[in-house]
Amino acid sequence: KDTFNSLNQLFNFDQVFFNQLINKIDILLPEMSRLFEVTLLDSQERDDVLNDAQQLLMENSISIIKKNNECQDQIKTLTEQANNCEDASNKDHLTDVYNRKRIEDLLNEEFFKSKAQNTPLSLAFIDIDDFKPINDTFGHLAGDKVLQDIATFFSHNIRKDDIIARYGGDEFCILLPDADALSAQSVAERIVASFANIYPDLSLSIGIVQTGPGQHMSLDQMIAIADKKMYQAKALQGSQIIIWRGKAVASG
Repeated sequence: KDTFNSLNQLFNFDQVFFNQLINKIDILLPEMSRLFEVTLLDSQERDDVLNDAQQLLMENSISIIKKNNECQDQIKTLTEQANNCEDASNKDHLTDVYNRKRIEDLLNEEFFKSKAQNTPLSLAFIDIDDFKPINDTFGHLAGDKVLQDIATFFSHNIRKDDIIARYGGDEFCILLPDADALSAQSVAERIVASFANIYPDLSLSIGIVQTGPGQHMSLDQMIAIADKKMYQAKALQGSQIIIWRGKAVASG
């Protein structure tokens, strides 16, 4: 049928003429085979060849489909591995929260978003007071376990859109998008209160800085001020929070 349709488009054959042409060719084939010394296959042999060709085509098609599926699986595996590598490069290997590099990248993103949308952005730096004696007394493995537990504690005591990271050693930081200093203070006070119940022998020192809306300080200034206020809070000793809103405000 497909052959007839193709010839019909080229030569405008009708079905009757086409059938007559095929029959005539079939009659002449034996004579042509003798003339050109070509051995013709009988109908059974032609069917066998056709069946073999169809079987080979099916096997090749199945093989191609199988290889395509294998390629798709490999692509999926490589994509997952790439995503896992990227995720691992963004996480602190000990505590499984974001690392310093990643939080600085996110801070940069949120900083420019805050400027573009004219919304507040707050940053809190947190130091675990007197953490060194834990390592000195109980060993670094015990200290590592405490850091892991505290990182989990922080993750459970921040707002949904807040971002926690380990900044280095026993210092953590929390990025608070769309939060002014008072909102950040509220989060910090809740953290301090819950922390005291769970870790009565430890305390936290927290420095908070807000930028925007309206005027925005530079990103480096924001980090430097939050870090400075944290150390000022640490100097006061014992679960202190110092907020910078153009001037330092102590809470504790």
